[in-house]
Amino acid sequence: MHFTPTEVVARCVEEYRAAVAERPGPPVDRYGPSLPNEYSDARLKELTGPVWGGRSYDELDAIGGMLIGSPDQIAEKVAGLEAIGCRSLELFAGATIRPRCAAG
Repeated sequence: MHFTPTEVVARCVEEYRAAVAERPGPPVDRYGPSLPNEYSDARLKELTGPVWGGRSYDELDAIGGMLIGSPDQIAEKVAGLEAIGCRSLELFAGATIRPRCAAG
């Protein structure tokens, strides 16, 4: 399983914010840019290549690389990560979610 270092996540968040600020066109709301019109495994593999080795959604989900699903599914996945000592979610929340809640 891959755990992205906190400084890498923080850099990615800053780069994303900078890119959104420079984006031409209408302003982006606080929830980020609109969703793409098309989805494909090929595009996901391209985007996940540098970090996840270019895996499809199903492949990422099978290795625990996705926290997408119903609240019960997410809770189960998080419990599994916590059981193996994963702190990435805690660190991510501290760096991204808590500051947004405080500002909100």
